[in-house]
Amino acid sequence: MARLASIITHIRRWIIIPLSVMALLSGCEKQSDQAEPSATESAATSQEDPQALRLITAQVWRQGKDATQAVESSLLALQKIAQELTKDPSELNLADARNQWHATHQQLLQLQPFFTLGHINPGLFKQLEQARWQLDAWPIEPGYIDYFEVYKHSGIVNDIALPITANAIRQQHGFSSDTDVAIGMHAVAYLLWGEQARRPASDFAAQAPTNDEQQSGLEGADLPPRRRAALLNLLMSLMLDDLRALDYKLGQSASGLNINYASLPPQSQLQLWQQSIDSLLRQQLIGEQIAPLKNVIDSSGFYQHQEFAGNQAQSIVAVLTSVESLVTQDDAAGQTLATWLNPELEVAELRKTFTDAKQALLEAEPNWSSLTTEQVEKLQLQIEALAEQLNPQ
Repeated sequence: MARLASIITHIRRWIIIPLSVMALLSGCEKQSDQAEPSATESAATSQEDPQALRLITAQVWRQGKDATQAVESSLLALQKIAQELTKDPSELNLADARNQWHATHQQLLQLQPFFTLGHINPGLFKQLEQARWQLDAWPIEPGYIDYFEVYKHSGIVNDIALPITANAIRQQHGFSSDTDVAIGMHAVAYLLWGEQARRPASDFAAQAPTNDEQQSGLEGADLPPRRRAALLNLLMSLMLDDLRALDYKLGQSASGLNINYASLPPQSQLQLWQQSIDSLLRQQLIGEQIAPLKNVIDSSGFYQHQEFAGNQAQSIVAVLTSVESLVTQDDAAGQTLATWLNPELEVAELRKTFTDAKQALLEAEPNWSSLTTEQVEKLQLQIEALAEQLNPQ
């Protein structure tokens, strides 16, 4: 047997060596008319340059500052419409407030990749996770905010012992559990939509106290409609404060967020983005929002991101749009984060995968609550395809 192994090894050497020589000669012959490197080859070559990598990761980080400014503009519009609603509680103003809520939330979801950095690495980016908790905390316990089902006198709105002030409401946020959500977009959503989107505009209309209420010392400001209106306006102001605080931190080079990010080597920054995007696609979108749809009846504790506002698919599309912008935007050298994440990736092919996934989600929206297992699995596979392109496993 030893003799046979020696013969086989000898034969292999005679086969391999000439092939190696032939390959070398072939390369010499073609060197003079070698074609220009492809985009993926150029990306792979440029990845050997730490400075080039730092340029693209710095550009990606700056997108967070740009996104906060876009959110602020939309949030100001929502604040104005909310004020109109509380002054004139008409169904038209309520519809306008709901539409602007969706527009603002779509903008806020452009920050989701940054918020996910805070989730996967709170040691470095805890302030990003705090910003998410203040601006977009979910799921929420609806009865914690306002009346729900048979509990007609529940929630902050109906608790006259609790003042509608910034300090008091902030203290209620996460009071006993993560679902005790008192501030942010989803608290606002419950005020605008209520249970099963049945909130009437009259819920914000001022009422005079009854004789019994007056004898109990209650004034109009103590009654649910005025407290509900006051809470809505206060939440808008608190969100603007929290968003501007985040914008300031992202804009100041000496802030802890910027120092922590800039102190990392370029390769570590790249790995963070890969982890953030992979967690966002595989865990948050697929694991928390899409996969549970296959068996909603038995999925106790399953909440959609826009549980009360609806348009679930649009929220997922907004997140995909945020990831697409993050990974496909060119830097000054024409490089994209996508080709750094996967040097073999063709950006045009990636963009098509994004387009197909978003189109499928929007087509599924009208039947979102009654999707078949096959339809859910198809959506899941399309997002998994994106995750695989950006992080081959």
